[in-house]
Amino acid sequence: MPHLPTNPAHLGRAASASVEPDFTGPDWFEAYAARHQADGLEGRLVSQFAFSESWDSWEMHPHGAERVICTQGACTLHQEHADGSTERVTLAANDYAINASSGVPAK
Repeated sequence: MPHLPTNPAHLGRAASASVEPDFTGPDWFEAYAARHQADGLEGRLVSQFAFSESWDSWEMHPHGAERVICTQGACTLHQEHADGSTERVTLAANDYAINASSGVPAK
């Protein structure tokens, strides 16, 4: 049975969906991109991660928006918008925020 924290899902063109292989770490993303290259910017990855400590790095999603869902506890997102403004968004369990596609980092 697929389990989202270990087996992300891919949503592709023509309303397709597939279960992905076990997530093995950062290198997994390169193989994922190769598997679904034909979906281009329409492909979507659905995954779930648990964090017990703050991140010490930034990430960005230049080709699409990201929805961050807090499933347990609370978290604070540090967002930088395209105009250079910043925002802190605190999420409680079952809240979500959208990291817009702007080519700038979201932490």
